[in-house]
Amino acid sequence: WISLVTALLGLSWALVLGLSAVLGLLLLRWQFPAHY
Repeated sequence: WISLVTALLGLSWALVLGLSAVLGLLLLRWQFPAHY
């Protein structure tokens, strides 16, 4: 079950990273609308 826990942790970590990246991009587009 250790591999299962590791896979779940990796998946949640990737999900958090993806969400933060999307939020960062949205924040950049909202702060600098003239560049897009």
